[in-house]
Amino acid sequence: MSTSPKLHHARLWIACILIVLPLLVATTTPAAEPVVPVPEPFTQPTEIPGKFALDNVRFPPVPDPKVGAKPDGLPDDAVSPLYGIYMWMGEYRRFRESIKSIGWKSIRMGGNIDEDAVRLLAGDGMDILHTMGPGALRSRDPAEREKILAEYIASMESFAKRYGPGGEFFKANPTLAAHPIRFIGICNEPNFQYVIPPDDRPNAEVEADREALYAALLPRAFEALKKANPEVQVVGFQAGGASAGDRRFIANMLKINPKLFDFCDVGANHPYLDPDPPEAWAIRSWGRYDIADGVSTWKKWFADGGKPDMPLWLTEIGWEVSTPEGGRYQKPPEHGITQALQAAYITRLYSLASRWGVERVFIMFITDTDTYNGGFLSFFDGSERLSAKAVRNHIKLMPWPQLKKVIREIEDGTYAYQFATGREDEEIIMTWRVAGPGEISLDIPWANAELVDMFGNVKAITGGEAVKVGIGPLPVYIRATTQTQ
Repeated sequence: MSTSPKLHHARLWIACILIVLPLLVATTTPAAEPVVPVPEPFTQPTEIPGKFALDNVRFPPVPDPKVGAKPDGLPDDAVSPLYGIYMWMGEYRRFRESIKSIGWKSIRMGGNIDEDAVRLLAGDGMDILHTMGPGALRSRDPAEREKILAEYIASMESFAKRYGPGGEFFKANPTLAAHPIRFIGICNEPNFQYVIPPDDRPNAEVEADREALYAALLPRAFEALKKANPEVQVVGFQAGGASAGDRRFIANMLKINPKLFDFCDVGANHPYLDPDPPEAWAIRSWGRYDIADGVSTWKKWFADGGKPDMPLWLTEIGWEVSTPEGGRYQKPPEHGITQALQAAYITRLYSLASRWGVERVFIMFITDTDTYNGGFLSFFDGSERLSAKAVRNHIKLMPWPQLKKVIREIEDGTYAYQFATGREDEEIIMTWRVAGPGEISLDIPWANAELVDMFGNVKAITGGEAVKVGIGPLPVYIRATTQTQ
């Protein structure tokens, strides 16, 4: 069948238009900037459990770089004491190889520590904070309390003389002397039930009793420990901070003794806000509170007390995984978070601590204990949760993090920080978005770099210009040597 000349010409014009039109569009419409995908097997969470707010978040001023600087003379693989974990000695013995494999060197140790324990910990090069308490003072009789407190202080003196720097144990074991017990904490959460339990009195009266007791005990314990071993560092308070309980406790004690910070070398609190993210305001029935605002409050107390350079430690904090996610203790299905979010919150908190000027963070626990499903390892078989894998990767990437630059924070719940890693000529950008998936455009200052996900999967990228990276609650790292700048 033949085609008419007019129809033939029309088809030619249509063909030309179909060929040329995309070229015209391409020259007039800029191509969308490609998003670098995260090389991980896990998708970014889209729903974040909890009740929290990201508006009007207030961070303390950026700290002096010396707070996180790596001391001279340490090897490249030295691990910062920022990375801490909380456990008991029996757990250390059971999970010792996993603890060393993940990379922690800073441990808050509760319970009893005997000579065999000190030998093992020192031999492994662990830096120990040993929390010591008098037990529960159930009697209100002043003479009975004084007897218990005197025995408590005597036990701390004996411990400091034997296991502190230059102590009797290390004189007899000089090969272990590089790792004495350097830090002793005076009680665990003295504002809660551990020293003075609830009784038949009104709660306000019990709290006042706790405040008066600790305000008197801390100076007494400090002076006794310094006399027994001047090199022992005293960690004060370790106050329970859930629902901002630490702030009322400290504020009331400062009314009793405004010079209370003269009687410790380190101030510490436990600012739990799980299941909410570490950057957020946790919303409660009575109001809201957050970690960063608490850090600012503590630092103001230090400054007002004439101790502006006093270190602040978070000696207990964590996030529980849900029972369906492998938690040891049976809890309602809505209680807890996923393993992936637990891993994200812990690694983010370690880096936020550097941003806030917090020197050490001790996560609770190595395994689920004390009805708290916050462990890094399964209680049942010792297998690693995602949090263990993420912290190992985080420490490997930044063994000694030092904040170099705040690229972005708070706005839109998006965070990006640039860190020195503790290794020569190497830096890392760590970035995430709190409330769900998103994107960030970063000016990568290195010609060649690697994008690393939370679990160590790597993808090569080309820097030297703006790179758009897909982010979300699970943090992403961009690593490069500064020699490629």
